[in-house]
Amino acid sequence: MDDTDVVAAGSPLRDKRFATLWTCVAAAFLAQWTIPVAAQWFLVSWPGGEHLVPYVLVALTFPTALLAIPSGVMADRMDRRRLVICVQIGVLVVEVALVSLAMTDSLRPWPLLGLVALLSCGLAATFTSLSSMLPDLVRTQQIPAASALLVVATNSTRVIGPALGGAILAVASTGVAFAAALPATVLLLVVLSRMPPMPPSEEVRERWLAAAWSGIRFMQHSPAAVKMLARGL
Repeated sequence: MDDTDVVAAGSPLRDKRFATLWTCVAAAFLAQWTIPVAAQWFLVSWPGGEHLVPYVLVALTFPTALLAIPSGVMADRMDRRRLVICVQIGVLVVEVALVSLAMTDSLRPWPLLGLVALLSCGLAATFTSLSSMLPDLVRTQQIPAASALLVVATNSTRVIGPALGGAILAVASTGVAFAAALPATVLLLVVLSRMPPMPPSEEVRERWLAAAWSGIRFMQHSPAAVKMLARGL
């Protein structure tokens, strides 16, 4: 790899299209990570609801673990841009439902946990699909750096988002904290709608279960992937 390749490999944010998408993704995930804090605050405030607070974490993590492989297979078989748009429309519907129920005092603990679980499904499918979009957005040499930036956008916001949610709750209601996620989600949808289609590969594709098993076998035989999975766990 020559000097030009090194510069290109380390600078995916110099690509305006990737930089714009990355900024919107970071903003959307930041806003969406405020919702779990608002949900926990609502449960603490609900009479007898404090024992349900740990279930917010279950609602967040279980769908992610369950959908990681299926959403990856789906992203390989569909137009990835369209898939993220559809998923984010679903996320927007969940956010609107949370806001509407909270603002009208119609929100209850178990429906809240169900909506949080649906939101988690959207986050999992969005991250997987965005990861599969990288080869369409940046040069081959830039894919590792772009992937790292995508992880930064999702994981750093996981830390900052709850703090932002707490700050909103300190001065406003639970409904306002839920509503804070709406503008960023809409912005991400607008940016994605203006991007060109990203169709799946024309190569012969495996069946769903075979493709999922291929992904598992790849993880088993890739030292880098096993190390990454171990660190994640």
